[in-house]
Amino acid sequence: MTDSKKRYIFKNNLKNILNNMIPGDEFMPCFSHAVKIETIIKKYLKNKLLLNLKKKKIKIFKKKDIEIYQKLLGNDILDTYFTSNSVINSLNLRKKYYLKDIKKENVFKLLKKAKHKKQFFRE
Repeated sequence: MTDSKKRYIFKNNLKNILNNMIPGDEFMPCFSHAVKIETIIKKYLKNKLLLNLKKKKIKIFKKKDIEIYQKLLGNDILDTYFTSNSVINSLNLRKKYYLKDIKKENVFKLLKKAKHKKQFFRE
């Protein structure tokens, strides 16, 4: 295999592992959309376990393989993911979306309480 092909396989394997560790949803992006994989590759370039990813494509469905990489990458991956700009922006959007419904409910509850409360007027 050529070096470019090994690099491509390595990048795809790492991308699959990281997206499996932190999948996206309707508000939050998956890991590969939030953070460049190249930064992770540079950080762990000398690690022997990660260099094994260059040899062949891994199967994500094997739990043993995924657990090894989760222990190895876990804390650093979370740090880089939650400090990226796209994740911070999506967290703010998510907060606004959920708070929008809560504010409406609170206003309706207050209006109901005000209707049923007796009002006393002083002169």
